[in-house]
Amino acid sequence: MSEQADAYYKYLVLAGFRNGPVLFWISVFGHCWIATFPLIVFFLTLDRILTIKYPGGYSRVRLLYTIVPLDIAFLLFNFFSFYSALPVPRHTQCWTHGCLMETKLEFYLYWRTGCAFVNCITGFVFFFLMWKRQHSTFAVPPQQIALWPTEM
Repeated sequence: MSEQADAYYKYLVLAGFRNGPVLFWISVFGHCWIATFPLIVFFLTLDRILTIKYPGGYSRVRLLYTIVPLDIAFLLFNFFSFYSALPVPRHTQCWTHGCLMETKLEFYLYWRTGCAFVNCITGFVFFFLMWKRQHSTFAVPPQQIALWPTEM
C-alpha cells in the first residue's frame, strides 16, 4: 500500500471516530445496557438473601417476572436520557462518549451513583446474613428440622 493510500485510510478512521453522530449512536446502546447492570446485581443479591432467609418460601419465577420488565424499563429510561442530549456536533475533538455528552448526563450519573449505593447496602446485608449463618451454632434449614422425629 502506498503512503498516500495509507494516509487516506488513516483519515477515514480518524474522521469516523471524530464524527459526533456516529460516535453517539455506536456507543449509546452499550452505555444503556451497562447502566442496567446494577439492577441485575441488585436482584441477584436479593435472590440470594431471600434464599438464605426463607429457603423455599418465595417464588423465583415471581422475581424473574419482576426483574425483566424493570430491566427493560430502565434500559428505555437510559436511552431517552441519552437521546435528550441530541443533537451532538457534527465534528468534534472527542474520542469517547462521555466527552461528547459533556454535562447533559448529570441525571444519568446520579442514577448510577444511587444504584451503586443501593448495591452496597444489599451487599452488606447479604454479607451479614452469610456471616450469621456460618457462625450460628445450629445452621440447619427449617425444612430439615420439620422432618426430624420429635420423640426419641
